Formats: sequence, structure tokens, C-alpha cells
Amino acid sequence: MMELVVDSKAREKDLLEGVKERVRWSIPHSVMDTIKIKTDNINDKPLESEFSCVKIKILFFARARDLTGLTEMPLELSSGSTTRDCLNKLVAKFPCLEEIRGCIVLALNEEYTTEDSVVKEKDELAIIPPISGG
Repeated sequence: MMELVVDSKAREKDLLEGVKERVRWSIPHSVMDTIKIKTDNINDKPLESEFSCVKIKILFFARARDLTGLTEMPLELSSGSTTRDCLNKLVAKFPCLEEIRGCIVLALNEEYTTEDSVVKEKDELAIIPPISGG
């Protein structure tokens, strides 16, 4: 009589490979492509996403400071947002800012700017209303 000796490690490896093969064939190619892309980038910079955010600092001066009760605050926006998007978000949070929105000046990182400027991570946006005095 002949005795059959099976290497348990080799058998375990064969079983695992069979399971991997069945799983691979049961997942649609588009999902496998996504998995491959994500695993290919594990050691690289994170993939840009439509859901990525930037955090900036808002500085309030003069009447804007009076209306909000704040001198500064953090603001989180989606990547690619403009200073106009910042203002819209601020007016939604502080509706009283609407009264000065038409006459404020914006400064992005200590440089005057328009409402079309794109904000980036750690930017500083100053809200500067008109100041009168003599």
C-alpha cells in the first residue's frame, strides 16, 4: 500500500490562490481597475478627489467684525473654491454680512483680490468693509 504525503503549507497556498482567482473573476473589471489604481498610489501622494477640502482663515475688520462678533475664524471649503464661494458661505452663516457685501474689499494673503480668486490650503482671506473717519 502506498501512502500519500501532502505538504499542508503547499495545500494551504493552493487553496488561497483558488479563492483569490474566484474572487477576481466575480468582481467587475471597473472595480478591479479602481482597486489597482488606489493600491498603486498607496505610497504616493493621495489621489485628488472631488471631495477634497481646503482650510483657510477668515479675518474680519471694522463693521464685518462688529456684525459677526469675531476677529477671525477657520473656514473649510471644497478644493477649487473661490473667494466668492467663501463669501457665500460666510453670508449663509452670518446673514447680517449681506448689508455690507456690496462694498467690501477682499485681501487674500495680504494682497487685494477679486471674488474670482481660487483659495488654497492655509490661505488667509481678509474681509475689509469701507472705513470712514477723519
